Amino acid sequence: MRLLDEVGLPGRALDLTGCALIACGLALLVFACERSSDWGFLDVGSLVPFIAGVLLLVVFVLVEVRTAEPWSDLSHLRGARTSVPLAVTFLVGAVTLLGAALALMAAYAGRARGRSARQQERGT
Repeated sequence: MRLLDEVGLPGRALDLTGCALIACGLALLVFACERSSDWGFLDVGSLVPFIAGVLLLVVFVLVEVRTAEPWSDLSHLRGARTSVPLAVTFLVGAVTLLGAALALMAAYAGRARGRSARQQERGT
């Protein structure tokens, strides 16, 4: 802890609660997404960690808003100057990622059936 005080910002303490909440929340989300490919997304083994991860991230936001010295200052997300571009960037990234994932899944499904891309395109 002494080293963190020496290199950190003067007068700021490390928000261990915020660190723990975001780390556990993201870990549970990653675990649920990774396991869903084997167990199915609606399986209890995938769904429970996903819901728990989302809840931990919601608790993280609630704690960070009320903490005197938060791990991440979320107040800059309140204004339209930052929240709108951030939301647009997120949506564009999500749509791009989804499109790429669907294209790769279609190509993989065709390869698994022993069909070329052209055969897959024609539906033969």
